Amino acid sequence: MNSAGPWAGAVAALAGLNVPVMPYRRNIYMTTPFPQIPRPMPFTFDVGSGFYMRPEGASILMGEANPAEPSSYTTTVDWEWLDTVLEHGLARFPILEQAGLAEQQCWAGLYEVTPDHNPILGSNPALAGYVDASGFSGHGIMHAPGCGLLIAEEILDGRAHTINIDELRIDRFANGPTHAERNVF
Repeated sequence: MNSAGPWAGAVAALAGLNVPVMPYRRNIYMTTPFPQIPRPMPFTFDVGSGFYMRPEGASILMGEANPAEPSSYTTTVDWEWLDTVLEHGLARFPILEQAGLAEQQCWAGLYEVTPDHNPILGSNPALAGYVDASGFSGHGIMHAPGCGLLIAEEILDGRAHTINIDELRIDRFANGPTHAERNVF
């Protein structure tokens, strides 16, 4: 089973398969403790710019995907991108101007992204016994319990049956581009 996250495309290539999962850096910037935004506060997303924020302890975690950044395995923080994140964040949430930046708590990690931003689930018809569970575009931890059940069904019963995963199978890419998920936050 290939559930190698951002390395899923490379792992599939070792088996001679083309599984379109690519790694993309995501930068997370943290404020110093910032009680000026009352709690509880939900994950908040500005659909106009892509800026997002949520509480993280006494601080605020914030970020925004850089659509111009190419796929890579880079996990160092992009400090130049912070200017764009702050510009968009301050435009929507001016109170953030009062926040300090906790540089030592900022970090970058990798999203595993497919061309349509939906996961690839199920058996791969090109190789018997090979099963995909990758390409969650940042939603893997949220989908893990349900995905685990579906993949267990796929392996044990020959087909997932709790939920029909046919629209998430690898063969959806066989006829060219698919419709990309537009609500990936």
